[in-house]
Amino acid sequence: LSVGWDPFVRVWDLETGRELRQLQADGRFLTSVIFLGDESRVAAAGSDGVVWIWELTDGRVTHRLNKHSFTVHSIAASADGRLLISGSGDGTARLWDTVKGTHLRKFGGFFGKTLPGSVSAVALSPDGAWALTGGGECADTVKVWDARNGQEAQKATFPACAVKAVHFLP
Repeated sequence: LSVGWDPFVRVWDLETGRELRQLQADGRFLTSVIFLGDESRVAAAGSDGVVWIWELTDGRVTHRLNKHSFTVHSIAASADGRLLISGSGDGTARLWDTVKGTHLRKFGGFFGKTLPGSVSAVALSPDGAWALTGGGECADTVKVWDARNGQEAQKATFPACAVKAVHFLP
């Protein structure tokens, strides 16, 4: 899978290097793409603040997850693909049910932001119980969240670093 400076997810055959399919979103460009669960579904997000979910077999859009007000920089999913977290330039990270296509919660409270500034990196634990967010005004903050209730569990600041990615061990 790949995304770039256009609204297409490209699906590739790694053995031949041939493009197999394009999945189209709205907006100007896409920033992040992942397989969900058993790899029969694909999620991507981008400049329009929307997370798109497609069935890979027929290219059909199954859900358009729309709550962010700015570019979505990062997405990640639980191992089974049922839960997805998205991080945006609007300062929020959101948890979604990818099967029902519903918004479950915004990390940081109803009116609050997840981080001041942009959420540039997100991760979900394999079981979907914990979430990580990275970014902030100076891109120097990582927070650990209880994904079941949306409460912040830990916070770490790295003054000399810009947080670009976060990840859980499998």
